[in-house]
Amino acid sequence: EMKLFQPAIERRAADPERIARLAAIPYLFLGCHYEILSEQETSIAQVLHGKRVVVISDECQHLQNRKVARGKTAIRISRGRPWNKRGDVAEECEYGALDIVAWYPLSGTPMRNKPKNLWLPMELALPGSMGGDFQLSPRGEIQGYWAYGKRYCDAKEGEYGWLDKGVSNPDELRARLSAISIRKTRADVAGHLPPSERRIILCDAPVAAFERYSALEREHAPALRNIISRDGEVTGNGQLILESLARETSKIKIPKAIERIEYHLDRGVKLVCFGHFKETVKSLGEATREKLGDDAPIFDAGTWQGLSPDDRRAVIDSWAAHQGPAVLLANSLASGVGIDMSAAECAVHLELEWVPADLRQREDRLVDIHKGTRKSPPLHEYLLLDKTIDVPMATILIDKIRALDAVIGKDRETGGLGA
Repeated sequence: EMKLFQPAIERRAADPERIARLAAIPYLFLGCHYEILSEQETSIAQVLHGKRVVVISDECQHLQNRKVARGKTAIRISRGRPWNKRGDVAEECEYGALDIVAWYPLSGTPMRNKPKNLWLPMELALPGSMGGDFQLSPRGEIQGYWAYGKRYCDAKEGEYGWLDKGVSNPDELRARLSAISIRKTRADVAGHLPPSERRIILCDAPVAAFERYSALEREHAPALRNIISRDGEVTGNGQLILESLARETSKIKIPKAIERIEYHLDRGVKLVCFGHFKETVKSLGEATREKLGDDAPIFDAGTWQGLSPDDRRAVIDSWAAHQGPAVLLANSLASGVGIDMSAAECAVHLELEWVPADLRQREDRLVDIHKGTRKSPPLHEYLLLDKTIDVPMATILIDKIRALDAVIGKDRETGGLGA
C-alpha cells in the first residue's frame, strides 16, 4: 500500500476515500518507507485506528536518531499516541490511542558507534524499559531519554548544552541489550554458504575525474588499440601506458574503497584492502585516516614505507592480534606471498592483478590453508570503474582463468570468479 502515502513526497495529503477503505479491512498489511512515516503520521493513525497492531521495522538503523521526524513519529506510534502537526505545535491525534501489540526492530547492520544510537530501537522493542517517563513537549519532542543518557552515554552538561556521545556502564548495557538482541554471524551460517564469495562492485566517477581519465585514454588511444589487439605479452611502452591508465582509475576508486572499509568496520570484522601499486595503497591509507581519524584501527603493511619483510610481518601480526574490527592495507605481492591473513573476514580489492596466478595467490592469503581455523568463507569485493580500462582488463583476466580451467580441470573457486 505504498502508493497510498506516495503523495507524502510532494507534501500532499493521502486520499481520504482510500484511507477509509483500508481502515475497514479487518486484516491489513500496511507497508511504508520511513520518510513517509513522518509525513503521513495522521493518515497512518486513521488507517490503524481501532486495530490491534504489530509493527516490524526492517533496517531499523534508520531509526537511531530520536531528534529527526521519523524517530519522533516512531516513538509516538509505539506508545499508541500519534500526533497531528500544526506548524511548530504538536496536538494529540483525534483518532485516539493505537493498540500496539508488539514492535520488532530488525537490522543486519551493527550499531556500534555510540550508545546514544541504541536508545530509540530499544525503546521501540520494549517501550519504557530504558529509563524515564515518556513525555512529549508541545512541539512533539521526546523527553524521556536523559535517564538513559546519563546511565549509558556518560551524559553531562557542557558549555553549550548536554553532551551524550560518551560511554558509561557498557557491561550493563550489553547485558540488557542481549535480552532483546539476536544476531547471527557469518560463522554461524558457514555451512550454508559457498566456499568463497566474490562480488563485483562497479564504481561511478565524478565528471571531472572521468574527463581526466578520458583525456589520458584518448592521448594513448592509437598505441592502446595495438596493445589490446596484439597477442602475447605486453612489454615496454605498452606496459607503461596500461599502468598509467590503471593508476588513474585507482585514484577515482579510493572514495568507494573507503566506503567499503567503513561498512565492514561497522559490521565489526577484520578486513584486508589490497592494491597492486604501492602509490595507490599509500594514497588509500592517507585518505582513510583523513576520513576516519588518526585513531582508526588502520595497519599499514605496504612497501612504500621501506619496511623489511620481517617488519611487514610484524605489522600483519599486530593487525591479527588487534581486539575488534581493523583494516590492513597491503600490496598484493609484497605483503601477500606466504603470509597468513585468515583473521580477515573479507578483502576489498582496489586493483586487479595482471596474472591469474597472482590473483589466486592474493585470495589464498585469506583461505587459512595452513592452520585450518577459519570458521566462515572469505568474502572478496572487487572494485571496478565502469567505462574504463578496468572492465576489459577484468574480462581478459577472467578469460585466462577459464582457459586454465579448461586445461587443468575446472576449479570450484576460480570457476566462481569466472561466473
